[in-house]
Amino acid sequence: MTPAIPFEYFASPLATPVVTGFSPEAEKMLGMLKDALDHLWQTSVREQRLEEAVAALNGVYQECCESNWDGYGAQAITEDAYQEAFKFLTLLPLNVPIPEVVPEPSGAIGLEWSRGRYFVFVASFSGENFITYAGVFGVNKIHGIEYFADSLPSIIVENIRRLYTHSIPVS
Repeated sequence: MTPAIPFEYFASPLATPVVTGFSPEAEKMLGMLKDALDHLWQTSVREQRLEEAVAALNGVYQECCESNWDGYGAQAITEDAYQEAFKFLTLLPLNVPIPEVVPEPSGAIGLEWSRGRYFVFVASFSGENFITYAGVFGVNKIHGIEYFADSLPSIIVENIRRLYTHSIPVS
């Protein structure tokens, strides 16, 4: 007889189902079920986060795809810049927070992670297979340019993680 699994297990990846079996096979099956459900949960969360980020990206692109979108002579965001930013978002690891999408007057798209005035990291995409980036981590600053083709440059992911592992002083 198959043990009953409470509905709550399917609603939360952290819940542990109550089972009545104690054999090694029952434990193995329970482990396999938990792994499968955790994978489904992560896939669902990733899809939802990606949908939110892409919706923000689409909104910025629609608002800024024509010259002078800001009333001060800003260049139009190009489809190539959009495609690069989109590809970057799809490659982000699940444990990296989704950034704010920011149009840039140069026609580039910026993705910004912020934890306050002195803890900010921005990656900028202009459609030329390069990521221009800058970060402020308290008193430390970093900036550079990385080639971007089919994978995320490790320095970009490291700096986003750096932003979220720094403790912010309370003033």
